[in-house]
Order: sequence, then structure tokens, then C-alpha cells
Amino acid sequence: FAQFETRRGDAGDGRAQKRRVGRTGHRRAVPCGHGVGVACRDQCGRARALAGLGFAQYQAGRFREAVSSLSESDRLSPTSLTRLNLARAYQGINDHRRAATIFEQVLESRPLDGANHVNWVRSLMALGQRIRAQQIYVALKKRSESRPTLSKSVAAMAVIVDMAATPAK
Repeated sequence: FAQFETRRGDAGDGRAQKRRVGRTGHRRAVPCGHGVGVACRDQCGRARALAGLGFAQYQAGRFREAVSSLSESDRLSPTSLTRLNLARAYQGINDHRRAATIFEQVLESRPLDGANHVNWVRSLMALGQRIRAQQIYVALKKRSESRPTLSKSVAAMAVIVDMAATPAK
């Protein structure tokens, strides 16, 4: 999970801002949305703790507990990362309908997130939505022409939707 720090007034409107610190040290401001003060810090801190707990539960194969922790974290302070982990936890309990819905909502804003597109396609195939899964495959394959880093995800997705020999349209 990414590390966050909270600072006051970065948005120019006096609201607290969370700054995500990525692997490279790059910082990106993310509006907190809860206001300024102790209550905001407590709520965001609790959300981060629940997200970490949910991820650990997911890794341990305790998917129902992970769904509970990640759902509460998302309620307190929604982030795309928490929602993606929640979708994976729903896959773990075979609730592919909820998983596919969450993947679709989150991945609209993350078109180059190949690994999670593969997970989305898995849920769609489990729901019998082969045509939608193939459409996502074709779209990601087109993106991979200019982004070679997506080729591994495209290959995995081709196997899932059985389109290894089908050319992109």
C-alpha cells in the first residue's frame, strides 16, 4: 500500500490534502474530503489501518474478513487502491458480480492498469460475459501497441478469453 501524509491548505481552500508518496518518491496531492482537524486524521488513519488489515487478510486467504475490512475502509476514505483490493477480495469469495462492477468503476480512470484489467476479465468470464471480456481484451491490446509494458497482461488476458489467435479490430 502507498504511504500518505496529510498537509493543510495545499488545495488553496484550507482543506487538508493527502499526498501519496509512490515508490519513486513522487508526491501527488489527493483531496481528503473530510475537512481539517483531528477527526479527519483519525478517520483517514483508521481507513488506512483497515485497508492494510484487509490486504493482509486477503493475502492470508481470509476473503470474507478482507471484504469486511476493505468495505469499511472504502466507506471511511475511498481510494482506487482500496476499491481494487476490495474487488479482488470479492473474487476470492466468488462474488464476481460485485467484483466486476468495482473493477469497471475504478479502471475507467486507469486505462493502463493491465494486471487489474486481467482480474476484471476473469470476473466477467465467470459471469458468462464473454463478449464484454473480449471487448476489454481488444481495447487493452490496442493500448499495448504503444505501451509494451502491457504485453504480459494482454497475453494473460488472451488465454482467459481464448483469443490468442484472434486479431484486434
